[in-house]
Formats: sequence, C-alpha cells, structure tokens
Amino acid sequence: MKIKTDRVNNYLPSGMTWTWKQGNSLDGGTTLDNSGKYTRFATAIFPQGKDSFTDATSTTRRTFAPAEIKRQVVFAVTPTAPSVVANENGSVTITPPTLPNSTTPQDVDTITLTYTPTGKTTPETVTVTKSGNNWTVNGKSADKVSVTPAGVVTISDAEVADKTEVTAKVSKTIENNVVLASPVAKGTAKGRLVAEVIPPAPVTEKEKTTPTKVVTPNKPGSTITTETPVNGLTVDGDGNLTGTPTVRQLGTKKKKNVVTIPVKVKNGDEEITVDVPVTIQRDTDGDGIPDVTDPDDDNDGIPDKDDATPKSS
Repeated sequence: MKIKTDRVNNYLPSGMTWTWKQGNSLDGGTTLDNSGKYTRFATAIFPQGKDSFTDATSTTRRTFAPAEIKRQVVFAVTPTAPSVVANENGSVTITPPTLPNSTTPQDVDTITLTYTPTGKTTPETVTVTKSGNNWTVNGKSADKVSVTPAGVVTISDAEVADKTEVTAKVSKTIENNVVLASPVAKGTAKGRLVAEVIPPAPVTEKEKTTPTKVVTPNKPGSTITTETPVNGLTVDGDGNLTGTPTVRQLGTKKKKNVVTIPVKVKNGDEEITVDVPVTIQRDTDGDGIPDVTDPDDDNDGIPDKDDATPKSS
C-alpha cells in the first residue's frame, strides 16, 4: 500500500489518500526492522473541500462517507539471515543478524545449524535456543559447539568435517506457535592447517639435489621453514628439498641412510611440524654413481665382488 497517494478508479473518489495510523495520530510509515508480529492501521482519508464527501454543508454530494476508514493490518516480519564464517583455524562461526545500521541483535530465539561432523558422512542438525537472556546449545558439549551470551555460535575445528557445507538459520516463535524463520545462510568449513608430505626419490651423497617439492600446505600464504639442515639437506620456503647430502659413518657394508627433516608450517595462529623422510645413498668414491648401483664403490679398479675392501682403495 502506498502512503499518501491519490487513488482514482470507479469506486474511490479523486483526491483520496492513504496512510498509516497509530491511535489518533497519523503515521507516515514505520520501518519494521525487527522480527516479530506488528499491528498497524491502514487509513483511507477522504478529500476535504466544498464538494467533498465529508463536507456537511454540501448540497451536491450523492454519497455520505466518514472522514476516514481505518482497517487493522497485522504484519509478521521474519528475521534476516545470520552470517556463517569459515575461520582459518578450521572452526565455523555463526552470528545472529543485527538491526540495520546497528550492533543491536534482532529479536530471535532459535539458531538452527546443519553440518557434517568429523568422521561422518551424514549431516546433523543442532539447535541453539534462548530462554530469557540465556542461550543453550542442545545435544552438543561446549568443546564441540559453543555459544556466547550474545548468541554467537562456534563449531570447533575438531567437530566439523573439513571442506563440508555448514548452513544456519535463525527464527522467532510468536503467538499460536507460529515460527518466523530467516533465509538459510551457507558456508564451507576450511579445515585445520595440514601439509602433505611427498617423500622424494633417493638422493646421492655429495651430489647437489635438484629442488623437489616435498611439502604442500593446504592453505595459501603458509610459511615453510627448516630450523637446522639435516645431513646437508633442508626444505625451502616453497616446500622444495634442497642442499647437498652427506652421510655419517655407515660401516663397511651399509649403502644408504634414511634421515628425517623436521619442517615447520605456519599460517596465522596455526603452526604444525611435519617430518620429511629422505633416503641418502652412499657414494664412496664420489663419482656420482651411488654405491647401490656402482660396480666399483671405491674406484680402485677392482670390482666390488672381487674386492676385500670395497669401500677403500
């Protein structure tokens, strides 16, 4: 219904206007910016003047009408959608809506979440309800789903499955158990910081390695560091294995050594350590051929199979 707009048709007089009324006072229109039930009166105001339908002195009018006609109108206003934010640490936060241009929360009494728990394939629905000024999570412990006094809900990283959809809506119950529900908001859980480790092919002692990707974090912008080289090897900031490998004393028969490089991966407040295993193949004579395939390990001209001391010339 338009406010203060002329209506002209076969049934209503020219000059007739419409407005809202609160009690005996005209109301040009009230913004209904919160959820709930509202009662307003739509009022038709007839034109004033010599030939108006409400002019008591008129002798030309053919229809008698009151100065106004008022009808009650009931509005049921649904809340707006909450926000669903997937946090970098893998948790998901649901925040109830606020009034326009305000930090004051809208009047809602239920938050309904649907998400897939870690280790499961079927989504579950959890309700968070308000009684008085207190919010309560139903059916989940606080380490899984928590709520603040302001109604902000957090699904923990350990609780929500990585890269799965989370939906949420808010609602308010009015008289006669009528539920006014918001649209559904959606988000996707990012999951905790993890890094894939790809063990490289064996490297040869004393031979500079070709940079090879061995660590790949799941979150862009992560930093990768190795605090101390291990046997001459390190993992650089791009996750590549680099360096020139060395081996410690292996004895006379052992031809390879497996070492582990601890690598730190950090993203925001999250930090993890992953281990990169690397097999270093011994090259006794430094000819670039690892002993495991070199027929003459010490390069003394005597084949290993005939050499009593194949590791020394």
